[in-house]
Amino acid sequence: MNWTDIHSARAFFSVAVLIFCVFFSPILRWDGILYVNPARSLIIDKDLNTINEDIYYSQPGWNDVSKRSITGRPALFVKYAATPDYTSRGYRHVVFPIGNALIWLPPMSIAHVLTTWTGGFHGRFSPDGFTRPYIVALGLWSFFLAVVGALIAYRFLRLWHSPAVACCAVLFVFATSNLIPFFTADVSFSHVIDFVLINLTAWVCAHVHRNLTGEQPIPDGNHASGPPVQAMLVLAGITCGWAVITRYQDIVLVCVPLVVISLHGLLRHRNQFHPAGSGTHFPVRHLVVFVSSFTLAISLQLVYWIIQFGTIPMSGSTIGTGDLPSFNLLNPQMVAMFFSRFHGLFSWMPWLLPLMLAACLFYRRNRVLGCLFAAVFIAQIYYNATRTEWWNMGFSVRRFSGWILVFMVGAAELFGFVKRRLTRWIGAILGIGIILWHWFFMIHYLMGRHPQGLLSKMLSGTGPYGRDQYGLMIPKLNWFVEGWAGGVSWFQSTAWTAAIWEAWNAGDRVDVLGQAIVYVCFFLGIGMVCRYGTSGKWNGWRVGAIAAVVACAGSAILLIYADLNAENRWFQTIRRGVVTPCHQVLRMNPAIDYTGGNDFVTMDPDGIICHLPPGMRSGSCEWMVGIPVADLPATQPTVEVISPEGVLHRCIGDNPVDSCRRLTRPWGDVHYQHVWYTGSFRVAETVPGSGDWVVRCPGITGAKLAALSYRPDCD
Repeated sequence: MNWTDIHSARAFFSVAVLIFCVFFSPILRWDGILYVNPARSLIIDKDLNTINEDIYYSQPGWNDVSKRSITGRPALFVKYAATPDYTSRGYRHVVFPIGNALIWLPPMSIAHVLTTWTGGFHGRFSPDGFTRPYIVALGLWSFFLAVVGALIAYRFLRLWHSPAVACCAVLFVFATSNLIPFFTADVSFSHVIDFVLINLTAWVCAHVHRNLTGEQPIPDGNHASGPPVQAMLVLAGITCGWAVITRYQDIVLVCVPLVVISLHGLLRHRNQFHPAGSGTHFPVRHLVVFVSSFTLAISLQLVYWIIQFGTIPMSGSTIGTGDLPSFNLLNPQMVAMFFSRFHGLFSWMPWLLPLMLAACLFYRRNRVLGCLFAAVFIAQIYYNATRTEWWNMGFSVRRFSGWILVFMVGAAELFGFVKRRLTRWIGAILGIGIILWHWFFMIHYLMGRHPQGLLSKMLSGTGPYGRDQYGLMIPKLNWFVEGWAGGVSWFQSTAWTAAIWEAWNAGDRVDVLGQAIVYVCFFLGIGMVCRYGTSGKWNGWRVGAIAAVVACAGSAILLIYADLNAENRWFQTIRRGVVTPCHQVLRMNPAIDYTGGNDFVTMDPDGIICHLPPGMRSGSCEWMVGIPVADLPATQPTVEVISPEGVLHRCIGDNPVDSCRRLTRPWGDVHYQHVWYTGSFRVAETVPGSGDWVVRCPGITGAKLAALSYRPDCD
């Protein structure tokens, strides 16, 4: 069969749907919360002060790892320990770049409009930016961006390879990389955005280089003269700039277009390059266009810093780039980063090593781009090795998840040598086996059901345990059996398919119908993107350049408006880090030490009594209860919260007004022996101001209560 771009579009769509059905289970956790906070604040609070987000996330019942004090200082992240809580202008100190939050604005806005318009989906979810619709919207948006990034990588490889080779290379690396958890589960991280921007930069720079050098027509159907170079330079500048305000270390990307433009100007007089329209374009003009566009994009970060601090900060600790004692430019841990059994890149995903080596063959395709991309990637390797948090909080070395285009290039170079049918069949069988092994591994990781032994200790522990132990993470003979059991459990309890099945069994047909409509529309959109993204040509360069400029200008105006709005709103409420009583979170169980000591209290069969503080009025409560895996019933367990007036909250499934859900990626060793549930409910003003509350799980012994907190409504 003669493989075409249409077949590639169908393959991309099929793999995307399969990954969605297997892995999609979005949550917010880790430092991804800090990426989303400004987006939520802009939409809901219409300012850039994230005190409300920090206070909300200080409730351990909301999510499984975010333990914070009332002022919002992260207790789990040592890297921010020395960072002041508030800036000189009274803003909450946010060290993460603003580019991520701006990209999260579309899904958060859509979710807010839908939640508000439907009345919180008939009272099920509050339109406050924290509830499930907002998380699902972030997940769908992140998944969409990942597919777009893969299609851009496909278009990049199509400049030199056939549709079959480009499609197989992209899909194999896409399905066997450490990127999947970040667009299906931990959807609020910056890695997917980084993946899209890096691929887009490479694709645009390749077109710029071809346009300036007047090379042969591009195999994807574009003319020899190529798209308008000025529009491409605008896109290159804005893409590079937005990559920098997404992850600061992406500043090295700027070298690629700068060298391409400068090299064209230096060698032009030697007739080594023969640009289309020779004599009408000048490198100085190209440099001005690129630098201006790049400055326009990074000005968003400068505006954000000025809003926060009143000036552009110069200290690395202030902006979160120099506050790690492990940051040592003279002692990079490259060997450990790649080959340590403790989250080592090639120890966990050994097939990436030959792909990285094969990427060197790209030098034969284009010497200039080959050398530039190699230099940029080596710079990233060196930088990541100097930051020893590469081992922490992520599937393998998560810092490389945005740079998997390098491995896709290597895969294309290797697959290009495969000509015989027998070799193709052997490669296909081997590739499917690697994909299954990788997916089972990720499922075990996401569920906390890691294989026993060294891996379990490394993943569940903290600190540098096992960092100097090298070797491949090769499973035992019975690992596939364990992997299959973990996959079945994942489908039954965690994946998107499980949520649909549970809602159907609970008799909530309206909810299932609504979800079906949303996901059908989403899949139709993915299908259209796959079909259009693999088509022969794209003539919207000027439109894209104009849209990018408008997006940057509009974002700057939005940030400035939020600052002006804040002057009239929240400066009167919060000054010098003093939180008004309206925002206080009351811990309703004094037996639990939320600062990191005794985090869990074992409940007896009759439940645990929580003393309610006086002066309670209308507000919201949150809880988190762990059920021992050994005692887990065949059906969903019931968690009851009994107020002085009687049963106030019952979960799971008995009260559709209240929201409750199962946690999928818990934190701490104790969680690995428990299945954790969390929920929230409203308290009316008619509830007495004092008394004893009881939390219990009927029929369950040994359950643990991790949180029961109350936050009064603000005036």
